[in-house]
Amino acid sequence: MPRYLVYLNHSQTHEFFPLFEIVFGIELRIAFILATIHGTIGSLSRLFLLYVEATADYLQEYETELRIATMIRSIFFTYFATG
Repeated sequence: MPRYLVYLNHSQTHEFFPLFEIVFGIELRIAFILATIHGTIGSLSRLFLLYVEATADYLQEYETELRIATMIRSIFFTYFATG
């Protein structure tokens, strides 16, 4: 949003200045919350994979759960690698 503010005249946007600050603050909070949620889900999927490796006698018991956790792990790995 600040990129578009550069192209506007200051006299036209001066009355809305606090609104821009509020929107920017809300965007930062939402980004932080989403990053925290992504980090938690990605870490939990990794912990599940380690738990199954350490405790399972037969990996066929957890085949579906392992596939889901592996897909989640790969999705969230790319999120943190590009973020």
